Amino acid sequence: LRSQNAMMTIGDKQVKLGREEPTWAELGLSGRYSFKDGKYAIFGEAVAGGALENTANNQYAKGKVGLQIKW
Repeated sequence: LRSQNAMMTIGDKQVKLGREEPTWAELGLSGRYSFKDGKYAIFGEAVAGGALENTANNQYAKGKVGLQIKW
């Protein structure tokens, strides 16, 4: 883990690095629906997570959807 005062040089500027939280959790949900004997499928996923400490500043959500076609 980085210290609270860790710095990095980018070009000629000093940038203060954030502190990484040690413990994270993630919860997700996914699904898939296929039709036409499996030739086509639609799928999706949604995920939310965050740090277990200092939760107000360390949260995220992401998702994806897609279409699969078998030739």
